Amino acid sequence: MKRFFLLLALLTASFVGAQTVELEQRVFDIAAELRCPVCQSESAAGSSSSSSIEFRQIIRERLAAGESR
Repeated sequence: MKRFFLLLALLTASFVGAQTVELEQRVFDIAAELRCPVCQSESAAGSSSSSSIEFRQIIRERLAAGESR
């Protein structure tokens, strides 16, 4: 019985991990299409400015809420 719960926990963790990786990839794909308002030569995906970090967080939240492009 312990093995069953261990296997279930591992499968759940890997599923959640895969979803997180997929979400992050979608966030960066969308952010790559936006320009950083501070350093306009970079995309919001590649910039480390606070504005771009905030852009990515907003994109992440909206995707997690079920919105699409």
